[in-house]
Amino acid sequence: MNKETICAVVRDLMPSYLDKITEGATNAFIEQHLTECEACRTVKRNMMKITSPAEQAQAEFLDRLRRARVRRARRGWAAAIAVLVVLAPTKKWYLAMLLKMQSRQLHVKLAERIKNMLKK
Repeated sequence: MNKETICAVVRDLMPSYLDKITEGATNAFIEQHLTECEACRTVKRNMMKITSPAEQAQAEFLDRLRRARVRRARRGWAAAIAVLVVLAPTKKWYLAMLLKMQSRQLHVKLAERIKNMLKK
């Protein structure tokens, strides 16, 4: 067979070869030819770039899934920020009350110590 015929056969078999449904002897023939023929290697690279409808659907599904995860994460952060905005004044009030209570307790303890010192 001449080179053009071999190239035509390899190019006809290329989709089946890429889908891995060709026999071992055919695979060996194609692989041997690909080592020798730049034009057929280019055809193979171009065919590998083309995706099937199932692969496209899978890629689109994964892309939608990724976008949904990002949206959920953003919603989670937005909810956390909203909670902080709502509770921040409450927390400040709570901390202020704790500090007042602690200062009152300190004043009471100091007053008791002073009374004890005066009694002695």
